[in-house]
Amino acid sequence: VYSLCWIVAFIVGWYLMANIFKKENEKKEWLDPLFLYIFIGAIGGARLGEYLFYDPSAFIERPIEVFLPVAYSPGSSAFGFLTDYEFVGFSGLASHGAAIGVIISAYLFSRKYTKRNVLWLLDRIATVVPFGGAAVRIGNFYNSEIVGKASDLPWAVKFLNQSSGYGNIVPRHPAQLYEAFGYIILGIVMLFAFHKTKVKNNLGTLLGIFLF
Repeated sequence: VYSLCWIVAFIVGWYLMANIFKKENEKKEWLDPLFLYIFIGAIGGARLGEYLFYDPSAFIERPIEVFLPVAYSPGSSAFGFLTDYEFVGFSGLASHGAAIGVIISAYLFSRKYTKRNVLWLLDRIATVVPFGGAAVRIGNFYNSEIVGKASDLPWAVKFLNQSSGYGNIVPRHPAQLYEAFGYIILGIVMLFAFHKTKVKNNLGTLLGIFLF
């Protein structure tokens, strides 16, 4: 489900960006390379950010696990050539690492294709990103990640697969869904600001609203 949510995030982002490009009469042939740049920047940044921010020693002690979707498991064989490793998928993805990756990839894309100030592109990316963020947080909900504090409210949830670092398995706030809802509201605000106001003419304003 988590991987599916990431796919949904990119599909929604591509569709919304296509509408923005159409409204501004930008070259539609930019969409595919832009998608590729952002995809690599987001996934690569999210993966590297997970270890840079939370487990930097892994780059020296377990580099294979950083760059491949495997984990050490004696007696297993991943992909037919990695002995003592099993396939587990990319479970560690840091959203702030993804943000850094997107900024870098947007800069590289702007230099090669648009020749515009990178803030022009980041303003438009920031307009569509909130909906992708909502999809990813829903994925976190299904993965029992980023769980909320213990609660006795009627909508509290027991996350049976939560990390032991969160403590006992008790009903908790579905913090991921709260944040997903917040992202959707932010996305609506961003689309309104872009389509119904003139703030998009001021470089960096939409990005600033998103970051705020």
